[in-house]
Amino acid sequence: MTPIIPIRKDFPALLKIIGCLVLVRLLFIAYMPQTYAVDMYAWPRLIDGLNAGKNPYTADLFNYPPFWIQVVYIINKISLYTAIPIIRLVQVILITTEILVVLVSWSLLRRFFNVFSPVVPFIVAFALNPILVLLNCQHGNIDIIVALWLLLCVYMILDHLHTQSPVSWLMACFFLGLGILTKTIPLMLAPLLLIGIRRLPVAHILFGAALLLLPVTLGMSIVYVLEPEGVTRNVLGYRSLGGWYGITGILSWLNASGISVVYSRISPWVMMSLLSFLGWFCWRRGPFLPVDVVRIALLLLVFIPTFGPGYSPPYTVWFVPLLIILYFTASPSLRRLLLVGYLIASLDYIIEYAFFNSHGAFMSKFIPQQYMYELCDQLGARHAQVLIRMPMFLFFTILYITLIRDLSRSARQPAPDLLSQ
Repeated sequence: MTPIIPIRKDFPALLKIIGCLVLVRLLFIAYMPQTYAVDMYAWPRLIDGLNAGKNPYTADLFNYPPFWIQVVYIINKISLYTAIPIIRLVQVILITTEILVVLVSWSLLRRFFNVFSPVVPFIVAFALNPILVLLNCQHGNIDIIVALWLLLCVYMILDHLHTQSPVSWLMACFFLGLGILTKTIPLMLAPLLLIGIRRLPVAHILFGAALLLLPVTLGMSIVYVLEPEGVTRNVLGYRSLGGWYGITGILSWLNASGISVVYSRISPWVMMSLLSFLGWFCWRRGPFLPVDVVRIALLLLVFIPTFGPGYSPPYTVWFVPLLIILYFTASPSLRRLLLVGYLIASLDYIIEYAFFNSHGAFMSKFIPQQYMYELCDQLGARHAQVLIRMPMFLFFTILYITLIRDLSRSARQPAPDLLSQ
Protein backbone atom coordinates (compact mmCIF):
# COMPACT_ATOMS: atom_id res chain seq x y z
CA MET A 1 0.00 0.00 0.00
CA THR A 2 1.39 3.41 -1.00
CA PRO A 3 1.79 5.96 1.82
CA ILE A 4 -0.64 8.88 1.60
CA ILE A 5 1.73 11.42 3.15
CA PRO A 6 3.50 13.50 0.44
CA ILE A 7 7.24 13.00 0.12
CA ARG A 8 9.59 15.35 1.96
CA LYS A 9 10.72 17.38 -1.05
CA ASP A 10 7.10 18.49 -1.59
CA PHE A 11 6.93 20.19 1.81
CA PRO A 12 8.15 23.68 0.70
CA ALA A 13 5.46 23.83 -2.00
CA LEU A 14 2.81 22.51 0.38
CA LEU A 15 3.79 25.06 3.02
CA LYS A 16 3.07 27.84 0.51
CA ILE A 17 -0.37 26.41 -0.24
CA ILE A 18 -1.27 25.69 3.38
CA GLY A 19 0.12 29.02 4.55
CA CYS A 20 -2.01 30.86 2.00
CA LEU A 21 -5.05 28.74 2.94
CA VAL A 22 -4.70 29.49 6.65
CA LEU A 23 -3.97 33.20 6.06
CA VAL A 24 -7.05 33.70 3.88
CA ARG A 25 -9.30 32.04 6.47
CA LEU A 26 -7.77 33.96 9.38
CA LEU A 27 -8.32 37.23 7.51
CA PHE A 28 -11.91 36.22 6.76
CA ILE A 29 -12.57 35.38 10.41
CA ALA A 30 -10.85 38.55 11.65
CA TYR A 31 -12.47 41.09 9.34
CA MET A 32 -15.85 39.64 8.46
CA PRO A 33 -18.82 40.35 10.74
CA GLN A 34 -19.47 37.61 13.26
CA THR A 35 -22.51 36.28 11.50
CA TYR A 36 -23.01 32.63 10.68
CA ALA A 37 -25.36 30.27 8.94
CA VAL A 38 -28.09 28.47 10.84
CA ASP A 39 -26.00 25.27 10.87
CA MET A 40 -23.13 26.92 12.76
CA TYR A 41 -25.45 28.03 15.55
CA ALA A 42 -26.73 24.46 15.80
CA TRP A 43 -23.54 23.23 17.48
CA PRO A 44 -23.75 25.49 20.57
CA ARG A 45 -27.41 24.49 20.86
CA LEU A 46 -26.40 20.83 20.60
CA ILE A 47 -23.88 21.31 23.42
CA ASP A 48 -26.48 23.10 25.56
CA GLY A 49 -28.83 20.18 24.99
CA LEU A 50 -26.17 17.65 25.96
CA ASN A 51 -25.32 19.62 29.10
CA ALA A 52 -29.01 19.68 29.98
CA GLY A 53 -29.18 15.89 29.67
CA LYS A 54 -31.32 15.91 26.52
CA ASN A 55 -31.18 13.21 23.86
CA PRO A 56 -30.11 15.06 20.67
CA TYR A 57 -32.27 12.79 18.51
CA THR A 58 -35.50 13.28 20.47
CA ALA A 59 -34.94 17.01 21.02
CA ASP A 60 -34.49 17.59 17.25
CA LEU A 61 -30.93 18.81 17.82
CA PHE A 62 -29.14 16.42 15.45
CA ASN A 63 -29.83 14.65 12.14
CA TYR A 64 -26.65 12.66 11.49
CA PRO A 65 -25.00 9.47 12.79
CA PRO A 66 -23.20 9.91 16.14
CA PHE A 67 -19.66 10.69 14.93
CA TRP A 68 -20.02 14.48 15.19
CA ILE A 69 -21.75 14.30 18.58
CA GLN A 70 -18.57 12.81 20.03
CA VAL A 71 -16.49 15.55 18.39
CA VAL A 72 -18.84 18.21 19.76
CA TYR A 73 -18.48 16.69 23.23
CA ILE A 74 -14.69 17.10 23.00
CA ILE A 75 -15.11 20.63 21.63
CA ASN A 76 -17.20 21.53 24.65
CA LYS A 77 -14.55 20.22 27.07
CA ILE A 78 -11.79 22.14 25.29
CA SER A 79 -13.91 25.28 25.31
CA LEU A 80 -14.50 24.97 29.04
CA TYR A 81 -10.79 24.61 29.81
CA THR A 82 -9.48 27.21 27.35
CA ALA A 83 -12.37 29.71 27.14
CA ILE A 84 -12.13 29.53 23.35
CA PRO A 85 -15.62 29.99 21.85
CA ILE A 86 -17.25 26.85 20.49
CA ILE A 87 -17.69 28.38 17.06
CA ARG A 88 -13.97 29.16 16.86
CA LEU A 89 -13.10 25.56 17.71
CA VAL A 90 -15.49 24.30 15.04
CA GLN A 91 -13.75 26.57 12.52
CA VAL A 92 -10.35 25.23 13.62
CA ILE A 93 -11.49 21.64 13.06
CA LEU A 94 -12.95 22.39 9.64
CA ILE A 95 -9.89 24.36 8.49
CA THR A 96 -7.59 21.59 9.75
CA THR A 97 -9.65 19.11 7.74
CA GLU A 98 -9.22 21.33 4.68
CA ILE A 99 -5.44 21.08 5.13
CA LEU A 100 -5.68 17.30 5.22
CA VAL A 101 -7.79 17.39 2.04
CA VAL A 102 -5.04 19.42 0.35
CA LEU A 103 -2.37 16.93 1.42
CA VAL A 104 -4.35 13.90 0.18
CA SER A 105 -5.26 15.64 -3.10
CA TRP A 106 -1.61 16.55 -3.68
CA SER A 107 -0.44 13.00 -2.99
CA LEU A 108 -3.20 11.52 -5.16
CA LEU A 109 -2.27 13.68 -8.15
CA ARG A 110 1.43 12.89 -7.77
CA ARG A 111 0.95 9.15 -7.28
CA PHE A 112 -1.74 8.32 -9.83
CA PHE A 113 -1.75 11.16 -12.38
CA ASN A 114 1.93 12.19 -12.49
CA VAL A 115 1.05 15.81 -11.68
CA PHE A 116 3.91 17.46 -9.79
CA SER A 117 4.09 20.72 -7.81
CA PRO A 118 0.85 22.42 -8.96
CA VAL A 119 1.38 25.22 -6.41
CA VAL A 120 -0.46 28.08 -8.10
CA PRO A 121 -3.45 25.98 -9.24
CA PHE A 122 -3.76 24.56 -5.72
CA ILE A 123 -3.70 28.05 -4.20
CA VAL A 124 -6.46 29.15 -6.56
CA ALA A 125 -8.49 25.96 -6.23
CA PHE A 126 -8.18 25.42 -2.47
CA ALA A 127 -6.75 28.41 -0.62
CA LEU A 128 -8.61 31.16 -2.49
CA ASN A 129 -11.76 29.16 -3.22
CA PRO A 130 -14.72 31.28 -1.96
CA ILE A 131 -16.90 28.17 -1.69
CA LEU A 132 -14.56 26.51 0.79
CA VAL A 133 -13.92 29.71 2.72
CA LEU A 134 -17.61 30.51 3.15
CA LEU A 135 -18.71 26.97 3.93
CA ASN A 136 -16.02 26.25 6.51
CA CYS A 137 -15.79 29.68 8.14
CA GLN A 138 -19.38 30.98 7.91
CA HIS A 139 -21.67 28.02 7.29
CA GLY A 140 -19.92 25.63 9.65
CA ASN A 141 -21.37 22.27 8.64
CA ILE A 142 -19.23 19.13 8.69
CA ASP A 143 -19.30 18.23 5.00
CA ILE A 144 -15.57 18.92 4.55
CA ILE A 145 -14.98 15.97 6.89
CA VAL A 146 -17.18 13.85 4.63
CA ALA A 147 -15.12 15.06 1.66
CA LEU A 148 -11.93 13.90 3.40
CA TRP A 149 -13.27 10.36 3.97
CA LEU A 150 -14.50 10.17 0.36
CA LEU A 151 -11.16 11.37 -0.98
CA LEU A 152 -9.28 8.83 1.13
CA CYS A 153 -11.61 6.10 -0.12
CA VAL A 154 -10.92 7.07 -3.75
CA TYR A 155 -7.18 7.17 -3.02
CA MET A 156 -7.22 3.64 -1.66
CA ILE A 157 -9.30 2.33 -4.55
CA LEU A 158 -6.77 3.79 -6.99
CA ASP A 159 -3.93 2.24 -4.98
CA HIS A 160 -5.72 -1.11 -5.13
CA LEU A 161 -6.01 -0.78 -8.92
CA HIS A 162 -2.28 -0.16 -9.23
CA THR A 163 -0.92 -2.63 -6.70
CA GLN A 164 -3.72 -5.22 -6.37
CA SER A 165 -3.08 -4.98 -2.64
CA PRO A 166 -6.07 -6.30 -0.65
CA VAL A 167 -5.00 -4.02 2.20
CA SER A 168 -5.71 -0.98 0.03
CA TRP A 169 -9.19 -2.28 -0.79
CA LEU A 170 -9.87 -2.93 2.90
CA MET A 171 -8.70 0.59 3.73
CA ALA A 172 -11.10 1.95 1.10
CA CYS A 173 -13.91 0.10 2.86
CA PHE A 174 -12.74 1.49 6.20
CA PHE A 175 -12.61 5.12 5.06
CA LEU A 176 -15.98 4.86 3.36
CA GLY A 177 -17.33 3.35 6.58
CA LEU A 178 -16.05 6.37 8.50
CA GLY A 179 -17.77 8.58 5.94
CA ILE A 180 -21.07 6.80 6.49
CA LEU A 181 -20.57 7.15 10.25
CA THR A 182 -20.17 10.91 9.74
CA LYS A 183 -23.09 11.31 7.31
CA THR A 184 -24.99 8.52 5.61
CA ILE A 185 -24.56 9.96 2.11
CA PRO A 186 -21.05 8.46 1.46
CA LEU A 187 -22.83 5.13 0.99
CA MET A 188 -23.35 6.43 -2.55
CA LEU A 189 -19.72 5.55 -3.33
CA ALA A 190 -20.20 1.88 -2.44
CA PRO A 191 -20.26 0.86 -6.16
CA LEU A 192 -16.59 1.86 -6.41
CA LEU A 193 -15.73 -0.94 -4.00
CA LEU A 194 -16.86 -3.44 -6.63
CA ILE A 195 -13.93 -2.53 -8.89
CA GLY A 196 -11.64 -5.56 -8.97
CA ILE A 197 -13.60 -7.31 -6.21
CA ARG A 198 -13.80 -10.57 -8.18
CA ARG A 199 -10.07 -11.10 -7.63
CA LEU A 200 -10.38 -10.93 -3.85
CA PRO A 201 -10.87 -13.95 -1.58
CA VAL A 202 -14.25 -14.30 0.09
CA ALA A 203 -12.69 -13.72 3.52
CA HIS A 204 -11.34 -10.34 2.41
CA ILE A 205 -14.72 -9.35 0.97
CA LEU A 206 -16.50 -10.24 4.21
CA PHE A 207 -13.94 -8.33 6.26
CA GLY A 208 -14.31 -5.33 3.92
CA ALA A 209 -18.09 -5.43 4.34
CA ALA A 210 -17.58 -5.38 8.11
CA LEU A 211 -15.25 -2.39 7.87
CA LEU A 212 -17.80 -0.62 5.68
CA LEU A 213 -20.92 -1.24 7.73
CA LEU A 214 -19.84 -2.11 11.26
CA PRO A 215 -18.88 1.43 12.45
CA VAL A 216 -22.21 3.00 11.52
CA THR A 217 -24.20 -0.10 12.50
CA LEU A 218 -22.61 -0.22 15.94
CA GLY A 219 -22.87 3.52 16.46
CA MET A 220 -26.46 3.80 15.27
CA SER A 221 -27.65 0.66 17.05
CA ILE A 222 -26.67 2.08 20.45
CA VAL A 223 -28.55 5.34 19.98
CA TYR A 224 -31.41 3.53 18.25
CA VAL A 225 -31.96 1.25 21.25
CA LEU A 226 -32.12 4.31 23.49
CA GLU A 227 -34.56 6.23 21.28
CA PRO A 228 -35.84 4.36 18.19
CA GLU A 229 -38.47 6.91 17.18
CA GLY A 230 -36.12 9.89 17.31
CA VAL A 231 -33.38 8.12 15.37
CA THR A 232 -35.85 6.88 12.75
CA ARG A 233 -37.32 10.34 12.31
CA ASN A 234 -34.20 12.50 12.49
CA VAL A 235 -31.53 10.25 10.93
CA LEU A 236 -33.00 7.39 8.92
CA GLY A 237 -35.93 9.50 7.77
CA TYR A 238 -33.97 12.72 7.27
CA ARG A 239 -34.43 14.39 3.87
CA SER A 240 -32.87 17.64 2.74
CA LEU A 241 -35.12 20.44 1.55
CA GLY A 242 -36.53 20.26 -1.95
CA GLY A 243 -37.72 23.16 -4.06
CA TRP A 244 -34.71 25.45 -3.64
CA TYR A 245 -32.36 24.20 -6.36
CA GLY A 246 -32.10 21.76 -9.23
CA ILE A 247 -35.09 19.99 -10.73
CA THR A 248 -37.27 20.42 -7.64
CA GLY A 249 -36.36 24.11 -7.56
CA ILE A 250 -37.38 24.61 -11.19
CA LEU A 251 -40.66 22.80 -10.59
CA SER A 252 -41.29 24.96 -7.54
CA TRP A 253 -40.52 28.10 -9.56
CA LEU A 254 -43.03 26.95 -12.19
CA ASN A 255 -45.61 26.33 -9.43
CA ALA A 256 -45.81 22.70 -10.53
CA SER A 257 -46.25 21.43 -6.99
CA GLY A 258 -47.97 18.22 -8.09
CA ILE A 259 -45.16 17.29 -10.44
CA SER A 260 -42.62 18.26 -7.79
CA VAL A 261 -44.18 15.86 -5.28
CA VAL A 262 -44.11 13.05 -7.84
CA TYR A 263 -40.50 13.83 -8.76
CA SER A 264 -39.45 13.83 -5.10
CA ARG A 265 -40.97 10.38 -4.74
CA ILE A 266 -39.39 8.85 -7.83
CA SER A 267 -36.00 10.59 -7.47
CA PRO A 268 -34.71 8.15 -4.81
CA TRP A 269 -35.63 5.26 -7.11
CA VAL A 270 -33.73 6.88 -9.95
CA MET A 271 -30.80 7.28 -7.57
CA MET A 272 -31.00 3.60 -6.65
CA SER A 273 -31.07 2.70 -10.34
CA LEU A 274 -27.94 4.79 -10.88
CA LEU A 275 -26.26 3.02 -7.98
CA SER A 276 -27.23 -0.37 -9.34
CA PHE A 277 -26.07 0.37 -12.88
CA LEU A 278 -22.73 1.85 -11.86
CA GLY A 279 -22.26 -0.97 -9.36
CA TRP A 280 -22.80 -3.51 -12.14
CA PHE A 281 -20.50 -1.50 -14.41
CA CYS A 282 -17.72 -1.44 -11.78
CA TRP A 283 -18.07 -5.15 -11.03
CA ARG A 284 -18.24 -6.33 -14.63
CA ARG A 285 -15.55 -4.21 -16.24
CA GLY A 286 -11.83 -4.90 -15.90
CA PRO A 287 -9.29 -2.40 -14.54
CA PHE A 288 -10.21 1.26 -14.90
CA LEU A 289 -8.09 4.24 -15.70
CA PRO A 290 -7.65 6.42 -12.59
CA VAL A 291 -9.66 9.21 -14.22
CA ASP A 292 -12.57 6.78 -14.72
CA VAL A 293 -12.72 6.20 -10.97
CA VAL A 294 -12.91 9.97 -10.45
CA ARG A 295 -15.66 10.23 -13.09
CA ILE A 296 -17.74 7.50 -11.49
CA ALA A 297 -17.39 9.09 -8.06
CA LEU A 298 -18.50 12.44 -9.47
CA LEU A 299 -21.47 10.88 -11.27
CA LEU A 300 -22.63 9.41 -7.97
CA LEU A 301 -22.09 12.52 -5.86
CA VAL A 302 -23.12 15.31 -8.24
CA PHE A 303 -26.44 13.57 -8.88
CA ILE A 304 -27.66 14.14 -5.31
CA PRO A 305 -27.86 17.95 -5.18
CA THR A 306 -28.44 18.43 -8.90
CA PHE A 307 -31.12 15.86 -9.65
CA GLY A 308 -32.00 14.49 -6.21
CA PRO A 309 -35.04 15.30 -4.06
CA GLY A 310 -33.30 17.90 -1.91
CA TYR A 311 -30.40 20.33 -1.66
CA SER A 312 -28.17 22.09 0.83
CA PRO A 313 -25.22 24.38 -0.06
CA PRO A 314 -22.60 22.31 1.84
CA TYR A 315 -23.29 19.32 -0.45
CA THR A 316 -20.95 20.86 -3.02
CA VAL A 317 -17.98 20.30 -0.71
CA TRP A 318 -18.32 16.53 -1.13
CA PHE A 319 -16.98 16.65 -4.66
CA VAL A 320 -14.97 19.89 -4.88
CA PRO A 321 -11.64 18.02 -4.34
CA LEU A 322 -12.61 15.48 -7.01
CA LEU A 323 -13.45 18.30 -9.44
CA ILE A 324 -10.02 19.82 -8.80
CA ILE A 325 -8.39 16.45 -9.47
CA LEU A 326 -10.48 16.06 -12.64
CA TYR A 327 -9.24 19.46 -13.84
CA PHE A 328 -5.62 18.27 -13.90
CA THR A 329 -6.56 15.25 -16.03
CA ALA A 330 -9.05 16.98 -18.33
CA SER A 331 -8.93 17.92 -21.98
CA PRO A 332 -8.62 21.64 -22.81
CA SER A 333 -12.37 21.92 -23.48
CA LEU A 334 -13.29 20.28 -20.18
CA ARG A 335 -10.79 22.49 -18.36
CA ARG A 336 -12.50 25.56 -19.80
CA LEU A 337 -15.87 24.20 -18.68
CA LEU A 338 -14.54 23.58 -15.17
CA LEU A 339 -13.03 27.05 -14.98
CA VAL A 340 -16.32 28.64 -16.05
CA GLY A 341 -18.13 26.48 -13.51
CA TYR A 342 -15.67 27.54 -10.81
CA LEU A 343 -16.41 31.19 -11.50
CA ILE A 344 -20.18 30.65 -11.66
CA ALA A 345 -20.32 28.62 -8.44
CA SER A 346 -18.00 31.03 -6.61
CA LEU A 347 -20.15 34.02 -7.56
CA ASP A 348 -23.28 32.12 -6.56
CA TYR A 349 -21.91 31.28 -3.11
CA ILE A 350 -20.69 34.84 -2.52
CA ILE A 351 -24.19 36.15 -3.29
CA GLU A 352 -25.84 33.53 -1.09
CA TYR A 353 -23.70 34.14 1.96
CA ALA A 354 -23.77 37.89 1.47
CA PHE A 355 -27.56 38.19 1.26
CA PHE A 356 -29.38 35.04 2.43
CA ASN A 357 -30.41 35.38 6.08
CA SER A 358 -30.28 31.61 6.58
CA HIS A 359 -26.62 31.68 5.47
CA GLY A 360 -25.53 34.64 7.62
CA ALA A 361 -26.17 37.57 5.21
CA PHE A 362 -22.90 39.34 5.99
CA MET A 363 -23.87 42.35 3.84
CA SER A 364 -26.66 43.16 6.27
CA LYS A 365 -23.98 43.46 8.97
CA PHE A 366 -21.70 45.62 6.85
CA ILE A 367 -24.63 47.85 5.88
CA PRO A 368 -27.20 47.68 8.70
CA GLN A 369 -29.85 49.68 6.85
CA GLN A 370 -33.52 48.94 6.26
CA TYR A 371 -33.13 48.70 2.50
CA MET A 372 -30.43 46.06 2.96
CA TYR A 373 -32.65 44.02 5.29
CA GLU A 374 -35.43 44.16 2.70
CA LEU A 375 -33.04 43.16 -0.09
CA CYS A 376 -31.84 40.17 1.94
CA ASP A 377 -35.45 39.13 2.55
CA GLN A 378 -36.24 39.38 -1.17
CA LEU A 379 -33.14 37.48 -2.34
CA GLY A 380 -33.67 34.82 0.31
CA ALA A 381 -37.16 33.98 -0.91
CA ARG A 382 -37.57 30.53 -2.45
CA HIS A 383 -38.11 31.58 -6.07
CA ALA A 384 -35.28 34.12 -5.91
CA GLN A 385 -32.90 31.44 -4.63
CA VAL A 386 -33.90 29.14 -7.48
CA LEU A 387 -33.15 31.85 -10.06
CA ILE A 388 -29.84 32.82 -8.46
CA ARG A 389 -28.73 29.18 -8.51
CA MET A 390 -29.92 28.54 -12.07
CA PRO A 391 -26.52 29.19 -13.76
CA MET A 392 -24.86 26.80 -11.31
CA PHE A 393 -27.51 24.17 -12.01
CA LEU A 394 -26.94 24.52 -15.77
CA PHE A 395 -23.18 24.13 -15.27
CA PHE A 396 -23.55 20.92 -13.24
CA THR A 397 -26.07 19.55 -15.74
CA ILE A 398 -23.63 20.14 -18.62
CA LEU A 399 -20.80 18.70 -16.55
CA TYR A 400 -22.87 15.62 -15.75
CA ILE A 401 -23.61 14.99 -19.42
CA THR A 402 -19.92 15.49 -20.21
CA LEU A 403 -18.88 12.97 -17.55
CA ILE A 404 -21.31 10.38 -18.95
CA ARG A 405 -19.95 10.95 -22.45
CA ASP A 406 -16.32 10.67 -21.38
CA LEU A 407 -16.95 7.57 -19.28
CA SER A 408 -18.83 5.94 -22.16
CA ARG A 409 -15.95 6.63 -24.54
CA SER A 410 -13.45 5.23 -22.07
CA ALA A 411 -15.59 2.11 -21.54
CA ARG A 412 -15.40 1.33 -25.25
CA GLN A 413 -11.60 1.24 -25.07
CA PRO A 414 -9.70 -1.93 -24.07
CA ALA A 415 -9.30 -2.26 -20.32
CA PRO A 416 -5.86 -0.95 -19.28
CA ASP A 417 -3.24 -3.06 -17.54
CA LEU A 418 -2.35 -0.74 -14.66
CA LEU A 419 0.08 -3.17 -13.09
CA SER A 420 2.44 -2.77 -16.03
CA GLN A 421 2.45 1.03 -15.78
